[in-house]
Amino acid sequence: MCDFTQGKKTVIANNSVSTYISSHDGDGQPIIEYFQENLATKSFMIRSSVLGRKVLTRLDNAGNKSSTVFDVDGLLAVVQNAGPSGSSLRWTHIDPLGLSEAGDTKSVFDPMGNYIVWQHAPVGPPPNAYPPIAASFGGLGPSFGYAINSSCILDGIPTDCSLALNMLAHGSAEQCPNNYCGAGRARNGDLRPLTRDPDTGLLGYYSLPLQNSGLDQHGRSAQFIKCANDAGLGWLLKEDAWKRGHTFNDENARFVNEVAAKEGIDPGLLGFTFDNEGLFNKMALGNDNSSADQNDWDIGPFGLNYTWVTRELNAGLYKANGINLAKAFGGANLFVLHSLSDTTQFIDPTENGRLAARRLAYQLKTSGNDYAKAAGHYRAYKGAEFTGRRDLWNLHGKQFQDFLKCFNER
Repeated sequence: MCDFTQGKKTVIANNSVSTYISSHDGDGQPIIEYFQENLATKSFMIRSSVLGRKVLTRLDNAGNKSSTVFDVDGLLAVVQNAGPSGSSLRWTHIDPLGLSEAGDTKSVFDPMGNYIVWQHAPVGPPPNAYPPIAASFGGLGPSFGYAINSSCILDGIPTDCSLALNMLAHGSAEQCPNNYCGAGRARNGDLRPLTRDPDTGLLGYYSLPLQNSGLDQHGRSAQFIKCANDAGLGWLLKEDAWKRGHTFNDENARFVNEVAAKEGIDPGLLGFTFDNEGLFNKMALGNDNSSADQNDWDIGPFGLNYTWVTRELNAGLYKANGINLAKAFGGANLFVLHSLSDTTQFIDPTENGRLAARRLAYQLKTSGNDYAKAAGHYRAYKGAEFTGRRDLWNLHGKQFQDFLKCFNER
């Protein structure tokens, strides 16, 4: 049973008087607000216990979602507005002193008390966006004759879309993957430009052999290879394992050791889980489990199931203090995501790994420090998935422990 209180305040603006009413929950937090003269302004605030009881979502007077706010760093927030015509995203900028939001006229002062003129957020199209209109209206077309449509990009150059589409239809041009032609991550984690595979001709992001770096074409050092072979993980060094998706290299091994050190978890248990959930690739998307429902997805390189993990957090089985859950889950259930690939713009592999480490620590504690059971329970609490993962730990668990200990000591 919760206690609610209500407060009223008279607001005078533009020679009109309104009565602002807010209702508070038992913790003194506002949960409903509206103007008495217009009940259609009523807004219900839904707070998140895992985000410090911040307002996450607002509902309108009919109970429909009107907005969701995701705080990026305290000064920048992304807001998703929902309405009859669909949803939209916008950014809210807050000045460093927390006095103003972009677009208003409140005073802003520096730490010495000096007045700072408010700088409005940039307006207009973002970088690399070209308005398909004539120059007289701010576009790239000529200011005489006709308004050429230059909103398509061909080889990095603004191009008439009719020409670009004609070339696409005749096979002399090709659309970029996901309509994105910028840099992306190669399989080994390197940031690479969009190029063609010299063997297949397919567009994608391909790593190059690192010259004079001491690393092979997959980003593996001699010490890494020695540690893997000595630990019995030589099978992950084979080209066949790489072709099956295992990104077993120095960068990802360092990633495991760094996350394990931050969370105080056994690196071998974390690395074993990392390989089985994300094929030892910190850029792994996860598994949508053949569902469009974000609640069903296993998200990120550690395959965190949204429903199971949030249920465990809400039950207090382990804590997420200091972890940005929005980044750990790639924005799932905060934004409209149509597929797992949409999570890449929000996810942070380290936050995903830290939450996985907390979950493993809980499984280890409740299993009486039985690593095989903890590894199995991370996947499932019973059934074939549990026994399968448990048996894999018995087969390879110590190999991962020995390898990551060796690699960490080099």
